[in-house]
Amino acid sequence: ELVTSYKLPEFSSLENMYSLETGSYAVAVDGEIVSGKKSQEVRPIASMAKMVLGLAIMKEKPFGVGEKGETITIDADAYRIYENYIVNGGSVSQVKEGEEISEYDALASVFLPSSNNMADTLAIWAFGSLDDYYDYATNMLKELEIYNTTIGEDASGFDPSTTSTASDMAKIA
Repeated sequence: ELVTSYKLPEFSSLENMYSLETGSYAVAVDGEIVSGKKSQEVRPIASMAKMVLGLAIMKEKPFGVGEKGETITIDADAYRIYENYIVNGGSVSQVKEGEEISEYDALASVFLPSSNNMADTLAIWAFGSLDDYYDYATNMLKELEIYNTTIGEDASGFDPSTTSTASDMAKIA
């Protein structure tokens, strides 16, 4: 059983977090969302979009602890995605056409170096297209009662059209 805990600094408490005037924050504590006055402001979420992708992938193409999942073959389209992110200054994982990568390694690439190309490649592999990923992720978020998060044009959050609120991000986490 994994138990994660965090002790607030002695000068802080959950109660006085409510009075913070600046920033946008939300914290999930024992299932309760504690959030600030600006926690419902919708903003681009950049690489946090990859957390939504990870949830969708593990719901659609799950694998167990110690397993590697399915094998993904890097095709010409995935290579073009890689080249596009290089040209546009995105975070990438180097790939070669014809290369095979496990689902586990692809997800690790998405989460550790925040690989934009691997996020889009995974979404297309699992759902057929970015449009189909958009539909799946949008419906998944509604099922999770997360209503202020919008999936944008890519799966990586590189494009600022993926937006959310601090409160929704705490729920997703």
